[in-house]
Amino acid sequence: GDVYKRQGINAEYMGKRFIIFSKIKPEMEEPLEKPYPEYEVDNRLKQGPLQERQKTDVNFLYAFFVALAGFFIFMIASMALKNKRALSPVFDSNGRACGYHPDTKDYPYVYIAFVHPRDLLFDRRVCVKACPSTSNKEIQCKETRNTVNCEDIANFQYDTQVFQDRYCIPQVASDIIQKVEEKVKSVLDAMFQDVANNFQVIILIILIAFTISFTCIVLLRYCAGVVLWFLIFAYMAFLVILGILFMSIKKNFEEGNGFYTFFNILGWTFFSIFGVSLLLTILCFKRISFLIGVLKAAAVFIQDNFWSVLIPPLFSSLQIVFFVIFVTSQIAFKSTGEPKQYTASTETNFGSTMGYTQFSGAQNFAQKLQWIFYYWVNFFIVHISQFILAGAVCIWYFTKRQNANPVIDSLKNVFQYHSGSAALGSLIFGIFTVIRTIIGQKDEAGCCNCMACFYRCCVMLLCKSCHEFLSFIGKHAYVEISLTGKSLIPACWDGFKVITRNAVRFSISSGMFGLFKTLGFLSITLMTTILSILMIQSTGLSNTIEYKFIFFIFSFVIGWIISDLYMEVLSNVGSTIIHCYIIDEELHKDSEPGFSPDALKRIMDENDKTKTLV
Repeated sequence: GDVYKRQGINAEYMGKRFIIFSKIKPEMEEPLEKPYPEYEVDNRLKQGPLQERQKTDVNFLYAFFVALAGFFIFMIASMALKNKRALSPVFDSNGRACGYHPDTKDYPYVYIAFVHPRDLLFDRRVCVKACPSTSNKEIQCKETRNTVNCEDIANFQYDTQVFQDRYCIPQVASDIIQKVEEKVKSVLDAMFQDVANNFQVIILIILIAFTISFTCIVLLRYCAGVVLWFLIFAYMAFLVILGILFMSIKKNFEEGNGFYTFFNILGWTFFSIFGVSLLLTILCFKRISFLIGVLKAAAVFIQDNFWSVLIPPLFSSLQIVFFVIFVTSQIAFKSTGEPKQYTASTETNFGSTMGYTQFSGAQNFAQKLQWIFYYWVNFFIVHISQFILAGAVCIWYFTKRQNANPVIDSLKNVFQYHSGSAALGSLIFGIFTVIRTIIGQKDEAGCCNCMACFYRCCVMLLCKSCHEFLSFIGKHAYVEISLTGKSLIPACWDGFKVITRNAVRFSISSGMFGLFKTLGFLSITLMTTILSILMIQSTGLSNTIEYKFIFFIFSFVIGWIISDLYMEVLSNVGSTIIHCYIIDEELHKDSEPGFSPDALKRIMDENDKTKTLV
């Protein structure tokens, strides 16, 4: 009866129908169809998130530390075995890598010997000890099949300079390159001086971006309905304007023309999207009202716990540091392979000057493991950030905002008890990402016709859908762990059951959050850029800056990063609040949710039917 009561179905009628049905099939104890998987909320949650916890998935945490140690051992071994000559090798006409091959180990530079114009048709690359010049007639080279005697080319040598520690290029080309380098260096120096002398401008741009973002959060707390409906109507107006625009463009072409048909289809497509969007908005009016309450509650959480906004950038900086370490490791590893020359493309070419690095089977396997370790650590950092934020929202919600430091308490819970679950979740994502990358590379190599390209697009779309599904389930699994202290797999199942019971609510909220996040992100970025430009132009700072466009780029990038930071936090907090509200409903089946924030409770009181939506 409770199952059907939550769905607004007459429980007494369903009970009578079940009694009749059970008389026909007495051996069956339950109805054949269930509206969603069975799920019982732990009543202990009425006292808040469970305090009695134990370490979850701890074996995977140990495995993570072993993998991390292996990663650094691999990097140290690569650094110790690296040979810079094996990285981007150059070859003579015999296919020997200069400075690497045993015969050419003492001849690190490649020089193109030019004796006669017909030599342009032949491969006369030789490895030399030093780049030749006309002032020094002596040339030390390693003979090849086309240059059997170094003395033959000594009388025809030309002035050269070392380039990239590998090539002997003509002095004329070297002079041109040097002039370009000097010009670029002077411009970069001037830009650096602009930034160094006007560093306060960067600080002001950052403050402008934070101020605009925080102002948007405050507006959401008090005017979430106005902001959300404005964004919805702006989106609708944008669709209509595009439809009218394409319909007007088609009038410039004759009927039956390809462009006429193309713009006609585009116009009707946008009008169709507008119609579907308008219909969904009307049908989901009550759910949008619920979402407004969630946005207000999310804004209250961010204002009450400002430090939660700093969690993503802190962990993102760790990602950047680890990425730099990983790139350094990969460059060192690439130099441990065997240099191989690119094969000739024509009969007159005996092989390319440049080459590539070939690895053994064991090295290829080690590199794949290294990529898995990289993705594992990268996703671990991301998941820890999501975990801490989800736990903070759960504590804030179920303690009725009485906890003064939910972020700190969540941080303690994650690192003391549940970092193993984050390690398991990130491992699953890491393996899936590597598989997805391998599939994408193989499909791209085999994309030789329309059907193959269509197949590749379908496979990649399926992989992307699976990734989004895993990400969505993973976020809600971390909410379940924050509430109940379960391990990852049972929490994933519980989170999946919560989602299936409230599929419509979650799907609509995800779509609306996506729209709100995108439009809010663009709005904050553009406002930051415009206000920063106006600030620079209207003050005396513009007279002291030589390259103003650098600061315009800075303002756009800073606005981009900070707005994305705020919108990502707002989206994650809102999604967690929805999950907590649903659990709150389950805990109080016969009454109103007991832990709902005031901002959300007021919306629900205005529209009582909203809270029974499934």
